Amino acid sequence: MKLCSCGLTGRSTRTAGGGPSLRCGPLRRSPVNSDVRPQFMGINVALVDERHEPRQEVFDPGFYLTKLATGEWSRMEGSVCLRFVDFCGDAVFNQAQLPHLLAELEQSVAAQRDEKVKAHLLKVCRLVRQGQGKTHMYIKFMGD
Repeated sequence: MKLCSCGLTGRSTRTAGGGPSLRCGPLRRSPVNSDVRPQFMGINVALVDERHEPRQEVFDPGFYLTKLATGEWSRMEGSVCLRFVDFCGDAVFNQAQLPHLLAELEQSVAAQRDEKVKAHLLKVCRLVRQGQGKTHMYIKFMGD
């Protein structure tokens, strides 16, 4: 395991284009192919490039984001980003949307009482901050 630039542990891999990619969170090798896959499927979040290849990921094995997306995020007053995160689909946010996404995530962090959920949301916030200001980089929430 290595420590990625956002302070999370991950495993260094190679992308289809040959470049390095650091993925955060619990990982395992798929028995069918050698791609890195998450152990469980919650709503995973990735910093992706213009070809939607992940450069860094935060996996959701505890289903924290799934619970938030089907609960409080769908009812979040004034939400312009998080209310569109779907536990069954994908939601992609561009550079113009990232400041709004980060503000909503930070609001969600402040509202949490569960320390595990709060810690997970802070990892997602770090990932969003890393993507800010980077041309052709997006934040992608990937549902089941």
